[in-house]
Amino acid sequence: GNKDFLMNVVNYLLDDSGFMQLRSREIKLRMLDNKKIAESKGFWKILNILVPVGIILIFGFIWNFARNRKYSKKF
Repeated sequence: GNKDFLMNVVNYLLDDSGFMQLRSREIKLRMLDNKKIAESKGFWKILNILVPVGIILIFGFIWNFARNRKYSKKF
């Protein structure tokens, strides 16, 4: 439904016959490799946990360093 509507809108706005050829193409679905997914599952879980925590820690250390530097200046 939405895909056809979007294609019609783009075709109407651009008035391009090239988009009509896109509709006639057959969409081939590429299946996922279950073995590869099972092998890399743990890696992606750990990465998705550690990277956000690491980014927050890095910004926290930078913020703390800048704050300490700002307020520890002697006049």
